Amino acid sequence: MSEAPAVEVDLRCPLRLGAVVIGSVATGVIESLAGSALLRGRLQVVQDSGGDAAAMAPGMSPGMAPMHAPDPARGRGPHPPAWRLQPHEGMAPDDALDALARALCEAGLGGRWRGERLAVRGPDGVRVAAIERAVVRTLGIATWAVHLMGFTTDGRVWLQQRAWDKADDPG
Repeated sequence: MSEAPAVEVDLRCPLRLGAVVIGSVATGVIESLAGSALLRGRLQVVQDSGGDAAAMAPGMSPGMAPMHAPDPARGRGPHPPAWRLQPHEGMAPDDALDALARALCEAGLGGRWRGERLAVRGPDGVRVAAIERAVVRTLGIATWAVHLMGFTTDGRVWLQQRAWDKADDPG
């Protein structure tokens, strides 16, 4: 029997807006935004792990290594840390997430900017903010869509066709 090929798994960390889980992010994505001028004064990104929190981007603490693996010596179990997005005082969540989306796209970590904001919902389905469509996959944010089908009395089925100019899966 041959061995299965090694599969590299992209470890994802929970992503929170305040206390609400809104998605998940691959390791290294948030760290790559350290020092982003687009986030400064708009959004604080904090790594929560095992009850302690360490301030990160912007101006990520030098010498601070984000935890991505179990470390029993530090009281951390097998779960990755969570990243918490905290808008600065007076900043609306939508505006703070817009700054994050722009920083991700500037760093080459988002899709094509479309100028289309999608609802960001918590686990209970309640809208907590909105964010640019270009970064929902990067941030593991669930999206909602509507697809229509029609049935006629003579047995025909009407299906909508996806537009040919869509960035993802045209036609």
